[in-house]
Amino acid sequence: MKLKSLKVEDFRHIQGETIIFGDKLTVISGQNGTGKSSILGWVAQLCDFKKKNRRLNDLPFKEDFQNVFRFCPTYDYSKNYKVVFEYEEKHGTILNKTVTTRFQKATEKSPSRYRTDIDGRGITLDIPIIYLGLKRLIPLATEKKISVKSKPIPSAYQKRFSSLSKEILILIDDKISPEGIKSSNKDLLAMKTDNYGHLGNSAGQDNIGQIISSILSFDQLKKELDNEYQGGILLIDELDATLYAGSQINLINRMYRLAESLNIQIIFTTHSLEIIENLEGKLGLDTSINHLLTLDGKVKNILNPTYDY
Repeated sequence: MKLKSLKVEDFRHIQGETIIFGDKLTVISGQNGTGKSSILGWVAQLCDFKKKNRRLNDLPFKEDFQNVFRFCPTYDYSKNYKVVFEYEEKHGTILNKTVTTRFQKATEKSPSRYRTDIDGRGITLDIPIIYLGLKRLIPLATEKKISVKSKPIPSAYQKRFSSLSKEILILIDDKISPEGIKSSNKDLLAMKTDNYGHLGNSAGQDNIGQIISSILSFDQLKKELDNEYQGGILLIDELDATLYAGSQINLINRMYRLAESLNIQIIFTTHSLEIIENLEGKLGLDTSINHLLTLDGKVKNILNPTYDY
């Protein structure tokens, strides 16, 4: 199953704009305040994986919508928003899902709330999904409560975690192994070396560790589900944050290959010109860039802009 597009018919200052998803990589770039992170929120709202399989950090392949997307009582509750997803099933059939919002008044059984409806019935897509939000960028050493998790990481994934970390971060001599960590804001695999543990991780190491462990979690899921596996979606807000430019390019190149082998769509926001330039000659069915900017008070999407633009 692949997401093909998201038409934002009416949401805040976006009307009638369409986001095109690549089969492997989708870039959401553009000005601040144009709704880039909200695109990730709408995708997360669409998906609800039904199986009980767990990620390498023992979390489910789903996200609490409240952790991804917040509606404002002052500005949103009086509005009825609408977006339409187009997606392709395994056998090639193109289908649509319409997501709408509405304010629901309190009853004897439930309090008032602002809710979303999918096709009017709340039927989500049964797709495994991981969302990596901005909380992952809080330096681990600044967290007040940190504990080391006791559940071991399978040895095969320890080796892959190490090799991918060294390749992306351009670390030649360090011996790296994953260390399961639980903190106030995070549940992640940190990097451990002969010289330092999780408290010595840089923000970039922390960031990459979470991205790598998420991708490897899909690898584990693929093995567990075997013929039932239909791919998944990885959402990353501010992919480039904290990363050296060379590491950004290494990450993008590796993510493309892993997206193909694991049949996952990786959708991320970024402000990185290095990433835009690197992908310029690779755009097409597999990779798309959606560049959001504000014109006359409304958000417009420029699809696959040139690096010079």
